[in-house]
Amino acid sequence: LNRAINIAKKYLAGKIDAEHTISQVNEWQEKNIKTAELLSIKITNKSQGINLVLWF
Repeated sequence: LNRAINIAKKYLAGKIDAEHTISQVNEWQEKNIKTAELLSIKITNKSQGINLVLWF
């Protein structure tokens, strides 16, 4: 959970791009299936930018 939050913080700070974020999240989810089932991460493109939404 903390790693996902840190990824979100880095992304929102513009330190990593959207594709890198998605690949990190996918890799993290594959390695942590039980935790991943409790955490859904949705990344959507908007005209004003990309919103990263964490559902807990």
